[in-house]
Amino acid sequence: MDTSGRPCLVISAVNFTEGGPLTILREVVGVAARDFSNWRVCVVVHRLGLLNIAGIEEIVYPQAKRSWLRRMWCEWVELDRI
Repeated sequence: MDTSGRPCLVISAVNFTEGGPLTILREVVGVAARDFSNWRVCVVVHRLGLLNIAGIEEIVYPQAKRSWLRRMWCEWVELDRI
């Protein structure tokens, strides 16, 4: 948990694995890292190394991709802590 007082942008992308949505996500996150350098940008993914963008924090929840119930738990309970 970051206590620096910086605003935090959290993007949930646990279902993104390949193709168009992943490409768009990478472009959007790259722009966010460049244009919002004073923000903390966190992307929730199911596998580490999916984005590989400097300045972006990847939060890995591999179990969130297994079912909708686990994904809802991740987004409503776990991400509230960020």
